[in-house]
Amino acid sequence: MIVSIEQQAGEGDQADIHYGKAIDYSQFKPKIVSDVVGRLQAIHSEAQTWLPRAVERRRECPLCVSRRIDHFATIHGYDYARCGICNLTFLQTRLPQDVLIEFWLNATSGSTYADAEAYRYRRSNVARPKVDFALAYYQGETGRWLDLGCGVGDMLSVVGEMGWQTLGLEISADCVAFGREHFDVPIRQMTIQDYVGSAEFEERWDVVSAIGYYDAVDKLREELELASGLLRPGGLLFTLSPQHECLSMALALRYPERPYRFICPPGSTNFFSRQTYEYIGGAFGLEPIAYWYMGMDGYDMINHLVGMERLQPEADTYARLQNGLADWQLAIDKMQMSDYVHVLYRKKEDG
Repeated sequence: MIVSIEQQAGEGDQADIHYGKAIDYSQFKPKIVSDVVGRLQAIHSEAQTWLPRAVERRRECPLCVSRRIDHFATIHGYDYARCGICNLTFLQTRLPQDVLIEFWLNATSGSTYADAEAYRYRRSNVARPKVDFALAYYQGETGRWLDLGCGVGDMLSVVGEMGWQTLGLEISADCVAFGREHFDVPIRQMTIQDYVGSAEFEERWDVVSAIGYYDAVDKLREELELASGLLRPGGLLFTLSPQHECLSMALALRYPERPYRFICPPGSTNFFSRQTYEYIGGAFGLEPIAYWYMGMDGYDMINHLVGMERLQPEADTYARLQNGLADWQLAIDKMQMSDYVHVLYRKKEDG
């Protein structure tokens, strides 16, 4: 549920600004909520396991390829840098592309999300609001929707019921199998690079979505070029990515060995900002037309206290904080300091 909207003038055209959402996080992350300390330990252990294979060090920005970069932070032993041109924060201590794919294949095996009951909730309360947000800006009736890193395909199942032709790309065999079984949606186990070189390749999609996708890729510029090239003029690119100017990042910087959700190397590769989104628009023939600030910073703060053993999930204080979380998060969202932001771009006619 989008709870507020206003117009904000940028350097060019105006873009709509949306804030907030209403959701019960415990409904779709039950294993994480019930064992925050265990999750913290697992994330740190996983990061250390893959660190010896992070043999490459990035010397230039993966988005604008500038070498004007400065050290930003070290999290779980991995270095992050910030670009002085496009303001992207990115992972310097990097896994080679093939090893990163191997990491994600391992990370999604037996995922906490692969739970039918949890996904029934997610489909109605997470996927459907995203679809409604994007389609409010779509100029037409139905069309063709491509979802990059589609997971189990819950968003595609919503779109498909509306009469759209859909296709999802996902590298996780577990997610592909779960999506085909529970949502009956067309998902291909391949990357966007695989798709472009395959016999199934089709151009001119009306909507390309990348929800929680660009923060996890290594070749960011190539990925965005391919996505923009798949869109017809006037089509929509719909993204959800983390931004580095947020409460969750402040917590990570204060306790660099304790982040467990927002920034988890080596999978967390890119963090964005308003400046970064505007750079993307100019570089790839896209116009940002709407932003939706809807974070989980309050949830992060509460569970960070649990992880530090300063707060018990069974305590009355925990329940009271959870009950007030929506109002607290809305205040953070209105400051545009949410840890996650949806950005909707329209492909320029001459893009």
